[in-house]
Amino acid sequence: MTTATFSGDLVGAAGGNKSGHDAADQLCGVAARGAGLDGPWVAYLSSGADSALAHVVDNGPFYAVDWATKVYENKAAVGGRGLVEVPDERGSKPIDISTGKD
Repeated sequence: MTTATFSGDLVGAAGGNKSGHDAADQLCGVAARGAGLDGPWVAYLSSGADSALAHVVDNGPFYAVDWATKVYENKAAVGGRGLVEVPDERGSKPIDISTGKD
């Protein structure tokens, strides 16, 4: 989760040269690198063609940015736990992972 906010125009926010999911992934990567986080980061974002979960390619386990708090054991568990609060990309300000709201 990131505390960054974007308008509905993710393609424009990412420079205008990517698809919607690719633009959202780029913005996730920028937020993660800005917080000193390594690794691949993708947007948990649905489209008219795909669910948000379909966009997650890793099978888990999934941890919060502290790398100690396991949020989900595997991909099948994502979204099935109900409300889960995890820290944002800087390790503070808990965000409800089911809605993205703080």
